[in-house]
Amino acid sequence: LGSYDDARRITEEALGRLRASPAHGEDHPSTLDLAGAVGIYLRITGSYREALAMDRDVVDRRRRIGGDTDSATLRALGNLAVSLRANGMFAEAYSVDLQAREAFVRGLGTGHPRTLLASGNLARDLYGLGRYADSLELVDEILPEQIRLHGSSHEYVLQSTRLRAIEISPAWLTRRSTAAARTRSTRPASAAGASTPRS
Repeated sequence: LGSYDDARRITEEALGRLRASPAHGEDHPSTLDLAGAVGIYLRITGSYREALAMDRDVVDRRRRIGGDTDSATLRALGNLAVSLRANGMFAEAYSVDLQAREAFVRGLGTGHPRTLLASGNLARDLYGLGRYADSLELVDEILPEQIRLHGSSHEYVLQSTRLRAIEISPAWLTRRSTAAARTRSTRPASAAGASTPRS
């Protein structure tokens, strides 16, 4: 079996041939599918900036050809969000994932597997932004539905379960510190140990 580096090289060479082919060109669906695959191999091999550039280009072309809500555009948005997270760009990843989730909600409904998967991606973005309690709340919202649809051992369920396990500690600490700060702000000054002025 070859390595991911070999797979990346072979896929990049194939992409170059399709782009140069008169029968295909840069905007052909097969070319864009292969460009998406190259983006994946770029991420796997640690070339995160190159992957991000590739995914941005694919999204731009998909939008121009099929529009914002085309299924191929939404898949490309998902890949772009992964590359954004890999580059630490969680705010933009959240915006991209939110666009995808809203499109899935409109087209498929809130309980569709693809909508739930998009919600899980949003939870990852929230965690990256330090919004641990919001991330945990979203995972707790989608996990029961994922288990109902797929069973407890499905890949998507395991991903959400692992994410929830990671989230619990910082989310709990955030809630505890927020509650403590609220208690301090509402406690009378004398109860907080403040000295009283002498007459």
